[in-house]
Amino acid sequence: AGSALALAASLALAGAPGAVAVDEITTQEYVGPLGVDKEAAAGYTGEGVNIAVIDGPADTTVPELAGADITVKPMCAYTATPDSRSHATGMVSILAARGYGVARGARITNYSIPSSDDTDKGDCSGMGIDDAISAAVADDARVISISRGGGKITDGERQAIAGAVARGVVVVVATGNESAQDPSDSFASVNGTVGVGASDAAGRIQPYSNYGRGLTVMAPGDLNYHDLGNGGQVATASGTSVATPIVAGFVAVAMQRWPEATGNQIVQSLVATATTGPTGQPLISP
Repeated sequence: AGSALALAASLALAGAPGAVAVDEITTQEYVGPLGVDKEAAAGYTGEGVNIAVIDGPADTTVPELAGADITVKPMCAYTATPDSRSHATGMVSILAARGYGVARGARITNYSIPSSDDTDKGDCSGMGIDDAISAAVADDARVISISRGGGKITDGERQAIAGAVARGVVVVVATGNESAQDPSDSFASVNGTVGVGASDAAGRIQPYSNYGRGLTVMAPGDLNYHDLGNGGQVATASGTSVATPIVAGFVAVAMQRWPEATGNQIVQSLVATATTGPTGQPLISP
């Protein structure tokens, strides 16, 4: 998936570059089609479920995250770039934002770890996504959302994912944005993960979205987010990164509705109830 939100990003709202004031993002295009507003109105918000988001550090001061249960937990001391912070803030907001969060009642822990875009990695030598996965499992996360990819997957990461899945944790990962079939560097290539591709408004797979056996389900791949390198202005982005927390949020909502179900049962239900898109791929449906 890469740490970048988008194939291309463009400013969506006007404002002076570097302005301190940040406008609240109140909704997203996926809210209506996926029935997110109806689920929330019915009280299905992922309440009581712990979700781990492994990414950069989210900025929890953006207005749409006011009142959300979010803990940012750095795995090591480093300086994140504005792009890394923007990405993480977008991913967390898809889950927790008061206007459009799919699982806004869940407890979110954001395990912050450097990406390839972060140049000042501080004391993070030897620290990897596997460490964040292990920390999330130790903290009783039931869902892990990873909108990261690129680079060779380590044996440690494969083992950490296997260990999480064996404990009933649902590990939701982005398939990636290279238009490739089952690339070996995608976390979706690891057995037991829920690989998420990106769909367009018509339910077709986006041209950039990776596909193949690692693709479990698709979700919308478009997002309005805060560009923290440009004064917090609202920008638009697309990618499988965006689709991943949407699916993770629905997994959490299903866990709230059926608290006795195992992680595997939740995943099987997710696949069984998905709608078939026009090109044959499974789509998240209300």
